[in-house]
Amino acid sequence: MFGSGISYLTVDLIKIWKSCGEEDFAERRDRYLAAENPPDAGYYRQLDYDRMKKIVRFVDRYLDSVTPENEMKMEIYFNRDQPAFIDDEVNTRLFNFRCGADQ
Repeated sequence: MFGSGISYLTVDLIKIWKSCGEEDFAERRDRYLAAENPPDAGYYRQLDYDRMKKIVRFVDRYLDSVTPENEMKMEIYFNRDQPAFIDDEVNTRLFNFRCGADQ
């Protein structure tokens, strides 16, 4: 087992795949990609039901941890309007770990 970086789009498509059947997947995938509008949407549209099945099987079998790409990098949590140090001490307000509407 090993960990891997994975795009948030792939994680979301796995969730969509697990929540619908083969007949619904392409429509739900395309609706999701239209809303997200990623620059590499063409790649993700190639992930049909059977390819997603292979991805899910691989993830389930070989990965014990998954980290969404940029969403887990520290700069996401920086409060850019805060100074790093106050009186030579690390500013505890430099990082914001609250989610969504709490921000």
